[in-house]
Amino acid sequence: MKRPAEMVLVLLVTLLATGCAPMYTGAIAAGGPLRPRAASTRPYEPPPIGRWDAVMSLRKASTISVLTNDGSTRTAVFAGATVDSLILVGSVSDISIQRLQVVRVDLVRASGRGESMARDAAVGGLVGAVTAGVGLALIPFLASGDVWVPPARVWGVGAILGAAGALMNPKEDRLPRTIYIARIGI
Repeated sequence: MKRPAEMVLVLLVTLLATGCAPMYTGAIAAGGPLRPRAASTRPYEPPPIGRWDAVMSLRKASTISVLTNDGSTRTAVFAGATVDSLILVGSVSDISIQRLQVVRVDLVRASGRGESMARDAAVGGLVGAVTAGVGLALIPFLASGDVWVPPARVWGVGAILGAAGALMNPKEDRLPRTIYIARIGI
């Protein structure tokens, strides 16, 4: 063993960068399979009261639920919004709802979910494979100076774990949430 200090450093980094990290960093108390985590990790944001700009900035083809002032609810695909109306995709033609009639708008499903999930899984798999392969190749290199290429199963397991981790991490902007609440009585 030529460089014991470097070997200890690599082992420490490997332990903290792998699945054992929650055990060493005290994150066990933060939640897990038996302890559910908080629904959102975003900082507190005030309710979107009177924020029509949030409706106008929605991505087209998102599925939304609209509550109108007569108490009816409509769930449809978002086609667009102007300063004074909301446009939904109807079976025959687009449906326009005046802004003054809209009480609440909720995002049910964001558009583009399938494409971005596949992309997230691919990027996570790539990062996992590189981390596993390079991480295991560094240990013998620093210990003896010899280059060792890990077998394909190490890269594959890293890719599977990286993709699974990316899919288990929900993106906050895709989660169902309230987009708009009308100001009533002001």
